[in-house]
Amino acid sequence: MKYGLVILSLAIAIFMVSDFNSRLTDLNRLKAEKEIIATRLETLIETKTALEYKITYAKSDSAVMEWAYENHLVMPGDLRVVPIAITLDKPMSTPSPVVVAFEENNLERWLSLFIDPIPASPSP
Repeated sequence: MKYGLVILSLAIAIFMVSDFNSRLTDLNRLKAEKEIIATRLETLIETKTALEYKITYAKSDSAVMEWAYENHLVMPGDLRVVPIAITLDKPMSTPSPVVVAFEENNLERWLSLFIDPIPASPSP
């Protein structure tokens, strides 16, 4: 009976140590997940703050005026200037090159095939 009680208490102790070990493993995993979620939460809070700032600015008068001036709108009392492009009545045409026909006789053509023509010497 004594040995049975010792074996039973050892079995219970082993079970309790094993359960404690698995709970510690779960605790470590949950702490790591908490760190990841806290980082995500911090990022989302910063994003929310930035978006709230943009919404507040978009509702302001200065944002409306900036948008209006970027889109070339004017307020009462402003002098609107519209640049006008200058266009010519007739487009200028480019002159076409003049083709000068140069006549060679048949003898000069045959000679130019066999002999290089003699370059003309520049006259002073």
